[in-house]
Amino acid sequence: MESEFEVLSKGSEISRFFRWLTTLPAKRYSLPGLVAYYWTAGSPKVCSVGNISASGMYVQANEAWLPGSMIPMTLQDGGDPEEAGDGWIAVLVRVVRTGPDGFGLAFVFSESAQMFADVIPPDRLANDRAMKRFLKHMRG
Repeated sequence: MESEFEVLSKGSEISRFFRWLTTLPAKRYSLPGLVAYYWTAGSPKVCSVGNISASGMYVQANEAWLPGSMIPMTLQDGGDPEEAGDGWIAVLVRVVRTGPDGFGLAFVFSESAQMFADVIPPDRLANDRAMKRFLKHMRG
């Protein structure tokens, strides 16, 4: 018969395994021309997206963002935001790391709808499925 400790430690191993499965790095894509517009104060600013996955992205930006900061962004193929047509999506991101030329950002889908509810049409709000569709569209 197993002790309570042995049962708990097995559960712990299973829990760690499932956490590991759900945190495997997502496939990253380099999409030349993809840009992110963000608002921290005043008018929107643009930065280049170095790479992107269904769960986050790396952007080149000359800002002073701290890990944990939450930033609203829209993603679109480069060019004039007024001419983006259907090729854009809105998402809330959390800064997870800083790099030599930018920041690693994680998408925060659970809070995106609340953040943008009054200004962004619901069909443009990012969630897991919408982000995957957007990436597929951008890859062509």
